[in-house]
Amino acid sequence: MTGDIDTRLLSRLVSALTASAGRHPASRADLERRARSRLTRWQEAAALPPETLDTMVARALDKVAAAGLVDDDAYARLRARSLRNRGRPRAGIARDLSLRGLEPARIEGVLSDMAEDEGGADDRIGAIAYARRRRLGPWRPAAARDGTRQRDIAAMARAGYYPDLARRVIDAVDVDALDGWAADADALPDRRRPGSTAED
Repeated sequence: MTGDIDTRLLSRLVSALTASAGRHPASRADLERRARSRLTRWQEAAALPPETLDTMVARALDKVAAAGLVDDDAYARLRARSLRNRGRPRAGIARDLSLRGLEPARIEGVLSDMAEDEGGADDRIGAIAYARRRRLGPWRPAAARDGTRQRDIAAMARAGYYPDLARRVIDAVDVDALDGWAADADALPDRRRPGSTAED
């Protein structure tokens, strides 16, 4: 009887994980957490010993991986790119990937590849994306920039950007200057003096 329950539960767990991985890409560690969470809610699994549950989770993950739905490298690249596009700094991306159960070597490889793809832009592209998304610095109306400068720099610092990088982004004369700097690290953006306008 126990074998029948295990087989039925295993099949049910594989189906649930397959559907979940199809909807939301995940690392193997993420899927393992989802599997354990599901098993704690299923009444049929409550009577099973922990060793049996561990075996069931491992088998279910292997089946989902064999179906091609678990690829930690692809997941790490996708997640890192998504976080960068939302304006997360390198350290924040590394922390997020680590919390999702990815190994440090894999995280470092993904971050290195991403920096290479961005032309060695480090956190510049992320900082610019963050400021654009939050409408900080050069994305604010010119009349409001002086009164919000310190607040904008503080917001970027809270997001994990170094103060000098935050000041460079917030004090840029205009968006075009930042776009040029994102493409070429040596082309520092012209800085706006507080109290001036871009036309000064």
